Amino acid sequence: MNATYTSNALRQQNYVNALRIEMGLPLHALANDGIGYMFGPPVDVPASAELARIAQEIGKDLVHVSFQNAIVHKPIGFTVVWRELDHVEVMTNCMPSVSEGNGVSLVCLRSDRQFAVDSRGSMIRLSVKPADLRTVRKLAMRRIKKTADLLACEHLADTQTIESGAVPTPPQRRAPLVLFS
Repeated sequence: MNATYTSNALRQQNYVNALRIEMGLPLHALANDGIGYMFGPPVDVPASAELARIAQEIGKDLVHVSFQNAIVHKPIGFTVVWRELDHVEVMTNCMPSVSEGNGVSLVCLRSDRQFAVDSRGSMIRLSVKPADLRTVRKLAMRRIKKTADLLACEHLADTQTIESGAVPTPPQRRAPLVLFS
């Protein structure tokens, strides 16, 4: 299931995992695992349809980080795939944002939508857009890069390459952490 990766793909994976961490989610399996994180080439119309299909197949909202090619390690775009009751929205042209004391969120530049992770690990849509987009983007990108630089130098076991039209393989479920109080 795992592909042969180059060190550049590892940096791309670490960048996506850093985004996940900075949005407030740990890397281990969650009891409420409703958001999938992906990376790949820039999202065009056919890729948008493919991302919507994958979101339906795996039953998760998605965050896709676009890289120009397999060699570069700096992203060129962010996409949010949001499942509604009767359709799936694919919002390209998003950017990371951060406000003091909060995790990173993704702001959709074509609308007044902002996507964040709540305390249950679910993606939520907010109707607020930061006033100074340039500053919050710089702060968020710095935080993500700093976290990515600290991540391990090996690929995660559940990382998989999904060819167009293929059905994603659900990862082996590991027992979530349980807290009795």
